[in-house]
Amino acid sequence: IYTDPTELHKVSESLTATGYEVENAELVMKPQTMLQPEPDQAVKAIRLLEKLEDLDDVQSVYSNLDISDDVLAQVS
Repeated sequence: IYTDPTELHKVSESLTATGYEVENAELVMKPQTMLQPEPDQAVKAIRLLEKLEDLDDVQSVYSNLDISDDVLAQVS
């Protein structure tokens, strides 16, 4: 279920009160515009995102990159 961020807690509590089990309730950042970088830039961006995710103080990393499966296979 998607809701306004200000209503997240209220919606979660309402679902629980009506007998539904809420497995996960969190705010996510969903981009409105996706970018398709060139393959070499995509590889660099993926490596940067991975390094950011590895930092202890970082809880979540979001991106608006639309990276092709071929480029993802190169990085893996």
